[in-house]
Amino acid sequence: MSKKKRKPRRKKLARPGPANLYARAIGIAINENRRGTLIRLMDTAIWMWFFERDPFAIHLLICASYFVLADLGKNSGKGPPIEKGFGRFSMSAVYDFLRHAEPDMLNDSVDLVSSVNQWMLFDGITSFELLFNGRTAYMRTFDAYYALWPTDVHPKLRENAAAFLPKGVSVEKATRLKRSEFFTKYSEMFADQIRVGR
Repeated sequence: MSKKKRKPRRKKLARPGPANLYARAIGIAINENRRGTLIRLMDTAIWMWFFERDPFAIHLLICASYFVLADLGKNSGKGPPIEKGFGRFSMSAVYDFLRHAEPDMLNDSVDLVSSVNQWMLFDGITSFELLFNGRTAYMRTFDAYYALWPTDVHPKLRENAAAFLPKGVSVEKATRLKRSEFFTKYSEMFADQIRVGR
């Protein structure tokens, strides 16, 4: 059996062409760098997770950013930590199922263990911080919540939960809030702390 042919990679332009610049100028194209694109994906996934939106949609956003971070940090050792141990393909079954379909296969299915979203997001945020020297307010809020209630993948995280919380907030106080309340309250606190820190 012959090996599957790899698709050729799309060539990257050295600089945007006139059509791109015009599309940006009239507002039909949004230009964003790699860091900004990752923030958009990850912050959206975090918001959706806190408000208990569809876990499959959340998973797609997380995987898209997670695997980019894995590629960016591959040589420097700054990629998501668990990807190194588990291997990409053991974590991407659902992602691959949703991205790749076979002709006429209409009734296949896949199982998603939604707790995977949490630990992949936590690991992705860790990698993002290492690569880009910082986290957004949403990322800090997720890390704080996850530190209070980690999955089995990061069981010892709870011991250091206080270090993830906003300044002046106790573990006892933070654990009283519902998930959406936690996000609303502490994402604003983290945003204020980021502004002050600049």
